[in-house]
Amino acid sequence: MLRQLVNEARFALTLTTTGPLLIRSGQARLGNSDMVPVQTFRDGDWQVYVPGSSLKGAVRSHAERLLRSIRADAACDPFDGSSVCRSRSESPDAATIYESLCCACRLFGSLTYAGRVAIGDCYLPRGARVRLERRNGVGIDRLTGGSSTGALFDLEAVPSGVSFEGSVRLRNFEAWQLALLLLVFEDLAQGFVPLGGGRSRGYGAVTATIPLLSVTWCGMERPPADAIWGLGQRLRGAYGTKEEDRLPTNTALNWSRQGVRWQATIEGPFEALRGTLEEAVVTAARERKR
Repeated sequence: MLRQLVNEARFALTLTTTGPLLIRSGQARLGNSDMVPVQTFRDGDWQVYVPGSSLKGAVRSHAERLLRSIRADAACDPFDGSSVCRSRSESPDAATIYESLCCACRLFGSLTYAGRVAIGDCYLPRGARVRLERRNGVGIDRLTGGSSTGALFDLEAVPSGVSFEGSVRLRNFEAWQLALLLLVFEDLAQGFVPLGGGRSRGYGAVTATIPLLSVTWCGMERPPADAIWGLGQRLRGAYGTKEEDRLPTNTALNWSRQGVRWQATIEGPFEALRGTLEEAVVTAARERKR
């Protein structure tokens, strides 16, 4: 399955903080604060950023919640050692391995299977600088309800109104996998997916903007103007995929030839695919064999 490029979806996103954001550094302590955000050296200076690993973890976690709301076993427990998805299969057959995975592991990967999704680091726009907010905190005594002696701490956080730019790529996907990923990012755009630490204290509130979705199909046959073809359209039912693997669109797609690839761009992907995303994910989760 991974030896050829069948299809690909890409989109750029802008994350904007709507409250303080703290994705903690791996360093025990930097400067005079007990907790500081992760930083990287870029454009000749140390800058805060949103690691792609942190964003992908939040995206996967929310995707698993959505899948379990449809069907309890549509997403495994990644920390359950007895889960089929965590077992290192002795079978060399890729189709057998893929069919044994839950919906979440088919999209994001497992111990035996590489994921479909690549999420890059999100950086500040070129030339932008951020002044971090310094905040004080204190531990609360569970008996008295007052401050605990010696539990005072301080931290630095990214303030509200700061934007970060990044990109997401989904390669060799089934139609429902693109639908699920877009549903998660739609929830992120609406502020339902917090990032970083301190979320119970109001930290981590963000929104997202995704103006364009670029879709690529590799092959000589031109894809239809009213649908995005998934991986099963090429595999014809192999690996447990659907033979008619397609995601209908509400707007016509203008496919252009790029070598051996066909490419189309969708403006306002959430609106252009409204209604079809939910149907594709619900159908896939309910039909999934376990």
